[in-house]
Amino acid sequence: MSNQLPALNVSQSVASMPPLVPLTYVHPGLSLAQLLAILRAHRRRIAVIFTAVLGLALAAALLLPRTYEADATLLVRYEVNDPLGGKEFPLGLLGGYIATQVEILQGPSVLLPVIETLGLTRQRDYTAGFKGAAQDLPSWVMERMRKRLEVRQGPAGSQLIHIQYSADSPDEAARIANAIADTYVSHQNARLTEPAAAHATRYAGQLTELRDKADAAQRALSAFRDAHTLIDVQPEMAALDALEQRLREAEDARRVAETRARGDVQTGAAVMSSTLVQSMKTQLGLLLTRRAELRTTLGPRHPDILALDAQIAEAKRTLAAEVGGYARGAAADLDAARSLEAKLRKAVDDQRTRTLQIRELQDQAARLEIEVASAQAVYKRALDGYDQVAFASQSPYNNIGIESRASKPLRPASSRGLKLAVLGVGLGAALGVGLSLVLELLRRRVRCRDDIERDHGIPVLMEFAALPSSGSRP
Repeated sequence: MSNQLPALNVSQSVASMPPLVPLTYVHPGLSLAQLLAILRAHRRRIAVIFTAVLGLALAAALLLPRTYEADATLLVRYEVNDPLGGKEFPLGLLGGYIATQVEILQGPSVLLPVIETLGLTRQRDYTAGFKGAAQDLPSWVMERMRKRLEVRQGPAGSQLIHIQYSADSPDEAARIANAIADTYVSHQNARLTEPAAAHATRYAGQLTELRDKADAAQRALSAFRDAHTLIDVQPEMAALDALEQRLREAEDARRVAETRARGDVQTGAAVMSSTLVQSMKTQLGLLLTRRAELRTTLGPRHPDILALDAQIAEAKRTLAAEVGGYARGAAADLDAARSLEAKLRKAVDDQRTRTLQIRELQDQAARLEIEVASAQAVYKRALDGYDQVAFASQSPYNNIGIESRASKPLRPASSRGLKLAVLGVGLGAALGVGLSLVLELLRRRVRCRDDIERDHGIPVLMEFAALPSSGSRP
C-alpha cells in the first residue's frame, strides 16, 4: 500500500503552504476543542475528584447535627399611646415602621435580655471559642444568636413579623424563639407606656403646682381682707364732691371778704345799708348845719357854738366808732373766710387721700380676686383632664401582639443537607476540572487538530480515531 501512495513533490515545502486560519485571527489561550480534548483525556481523574468531594459533602451532611427551626409570629398595629397627643399614627412613618421593628428584634435591646433570662452565657454551644473578657461574653453570644436568627416581614406589606430561630434541638429552637417574642413584646409595651406614664407623672406634678398657686392666691386674698377693711368708695366720692363744693363756696366768700376789706368802709354796702350809721350821719349833718347857722350870729367862743362843737365831735366819734366796727367786722369776716377755706381745703385733701387709698385697696382686692379666679379656673380644667391622662397611663396598652407562638418542630430542617450537597457538587466539579487543567497546562500531553493548526499553521485534512493498543492486534 505504501508503494501505491502518491509521491510528494519534495520541492514543495509543507511549511510554505498558507495556514487554514490566519494566525492574526486566532484567539490566544485554549480553544473549545482543546479544552474538550483535555477534559476528555482527564475524565477519569475529574470523576474521581468529583465523587470524592461529593462523598465528603454528603458524609458531612450526615454527620453534622440536625438543625431544627421554630417560627413565632407577631402582629403589629399602627397605633400610638399618647394621652396628651392622641392615638393617631403619622402617615409618613408607615413605610419604615415594620422595618424598624425588624431591626429592633435583632438588636441588643431584645437579644441581651433574652441571653440573661435564658442563661445562654453558661451554655457551651454559645460560648465555645470565646477567649475575651467576661464582660464581652454577652456580645459574643449575641453575635452567635444572630447567625441562627432570621426576622422577616410577611409578604405584600403584611403587618406580620416572623421570628425564625435555628437550634440543634427542637425544644431549644421553640424556647428561644418564644423568649425573643416575649421579650420584644415586653420591651415594646414599656416603650409605649413609658411616655404615657411620664406624661401622667409630669401632669400630676403640674396639677400639684396649680393647686398650690390657687391656694396661695386664696390665702393672699384672705390676708388682705383681714388686714384692710374695705369700704364702698361711692359714699366717699359723694362726700368728696360735697366738700369740694363747700370749698368752692368758701373760696368765693373769701374773695368777697377780701374785696370788702380792701374797699372804703364808708361806701361799703354794710355801712350804706346800716340804719344806725345813716341816722348818725343825718344827726351829724343837722348839727353841722345848726353850727353853721349859729356862726353867722355868734362867735366861735360862744357857749352855744362850743356846745355844738362838742356834740359834733361826739357824733363824729360815735360815727367813726360805728364805721370802725364795720371795718373790724369785715377783717374778721375775711379771717373767718380764710380759716374756713383752709379747713375745707384740708378736709378735701384728707377726703381725697382717703378715697384714693380706698380705691387702691379695692383695686388690689380686685386683682387678688382675679388671680384667685384664674388660678382656680386653670386648676379646675387641669383636674378635669387628669382622669383621662391617669387612665391612659395605667391601661395595659400594646400595639404588638403575639399572633402565634413557636411550637416544637417535629422534623429537622433539610436546608443544611441540601446546601451541603449543592456545595459538594459545585466544589467537586470545580476542583476536578481545575486540577486537571492545571496539571495539563504545566505539562502538555494532550493534543488535537487546533494545536497543529494554531501553533504550526498546518491544515489538518483528516482525523483518525484512537489506535488500538498493540496487545489487541491479530
